Amino acid sequence: MVQIPATTRWRYIVESQEVETGSIYAVIGSADTREECEGHVSHEAEHQQDLDRYVVNVEACELCRECDGEGFNPISGMQCAACNGHEGPFKRIRFSSRPRRFFQPTRSKAA
Repeated sequence: MVQIPATTRWRYIVESQEVETGSIYAVIGSADTREECEGHVSHEAEHQQDLDRYVVNVEACELCRECDGEGFNPISGMQCAACNGHEGPFKRIRFSSRPRRFFQPTRSKAA
């Protein structure tokens, strides 16, 4: 029997904290591919820094596009045919254990 992989999408979250007030913010998004997800995450982390916020957490996961990792079709209540009822993410990425340092802008040494 040949198993066909489910059509997936990537979901990500970028959590940040405002420097002055300490307020917490989260941006949630999705992308079709891992490469696209990494690009969105990088862009969002830079944007948060531009707003004077520290990036405190960045995670992403690959989920079944049909059931969003629930394992069943929410309308019919039946097992998801696309992923054969797989619950949760297929893959999970935590971008850095120290995201503040990871997402600091690089400075050129050339004068």
